Amino acid sequence: MRTPWRPGACSPRPNMASILLTKLITIADSALGEQMKQHDGSVTRRSTLLGLSASIATTLPDRSYGQAGGKKILEQGAAKEGRLTLLVQTSATDETLGAMIKKFRSRYPFVNVGYTIQSTQQIMNRFTAELTAKRGITDWLTLPSNLAQTGNYIAKNAVAPFVISHDEAYPDGAKYKGLWYALAVERTVTVYRKGALSEAERRLVRTYKGLGDARFRGRLGIDGITNSVAVTASYVLQNNPDKDLWQGLVANKPRVKTASPALLDGLLSGQYDVSVFSSWASAATPAQNGAPIEFGNTALSPTIYVPCGISAQAPHPNAARLWQDWILSQEGQNEWVRLVGMSSVRSDVIQPWARRQPWFFDTPGSHKPLDWVDFSNKQAQVIARFNHDLQAA
Repeated sequence: MRTPWRPGACSPRPNMASILLTKLITIADSALGEQMKQHDGSVTRRSTLLGLSASIATTLPDRSYGQAGGKKILEQGAAKEGRLTLLVQTSATDETLGAMIKKFRSRYPFVNVGYTIQSTQQIMNRFTAELTAKRGITDWLTLPSNLAQTGNYIAKNAVAPFVISHDEAYPDGAKYKGLWYALAVERTVTVYRKGALSEAERRLVRTYKGLGDARFRGRLGIDGITNSVAVTASYVLQNNPDKDLWQGLVANKPRVKTASPALLDGLLSGQYDVSVFSSWASAATPAQNGAPIEFGNTALSPTIYVPCGISAQAPHPNAARLWQDWILSQEGQNEWVRLVGMSSVRSDVIQPWARRQPWFFDTPGSHKPLDWVDFSNKQAQVIARFNHDLQAA
């Protein structure tokens, strides 16, 4: 149980540094609009302030877990810090992240973990506010899937380098110089309602060329271009040499939905038989819970990593590095896949539930890498064309 803060628990003679810190935290709280949430639901601005104040004097650990004495140094430092603050994207839930934290604390019971779950844009706003205030609240976070945006944070020295103990388990494209590693892989999926398609139509949905077949006219729903999955899929199709891929999809007049939950609701209610540009999580969790849907990766599906890293202003840097090393370990990734249902880039980790189902399809050649710089340059154009072509359709 959380021990309430008592007068006298802090130094009775506050200095200018602590006064400044109090003002910065107040400003950050106001800008961010919400308090952090601890795994047991108990966290206060006061406890946050105490944790930050205590960590000012903490010495940063070695940048590599594998250096001599690295693990011991991290554990001793984390025990002294006593807590950790996570900022995580919405692929996780209170239930799944709470279970992850429980597993982590079974190894490191001396670290109390708080977290906030937000959208990628909200995470960027919050992290940027902390950087502007020059005082960190977040220790560890999921960074933007748009690697050009993540690169901007790196260029500003906002991410701390830390080479994990199992760095070799991550392929070169799924990590960058110890600054970020791929927590998971996300790909757009095509979902159909069980019993709605013939065997021939189930083969057609494996490619976007097939989804352009006239048999799907008026039978498609599509996720509005409001998330990274939808916008990257649109970018791949619009910029493909085969112009019929995008035009065929447009010709079938898919019904545009504003978000993934609405897209799934329309599919289940019979408004259409197939939904495209769905996110993995929006399909996998309902399917595992019994929703009458099946899905897979339609070619060409862009590969999107969910990068994670440590804030260069982390108030609890040792605890952040322990978490980073654990969640990217074989044990941590097995737990992430099992609880969250997303795929890992590690080859020694279990496959998500959906990938083990006989109906799941993963079309050969469907995973197209992205040029994130080119994507960023064309993103506004891609969104404008999506809205023009599909809203008009």
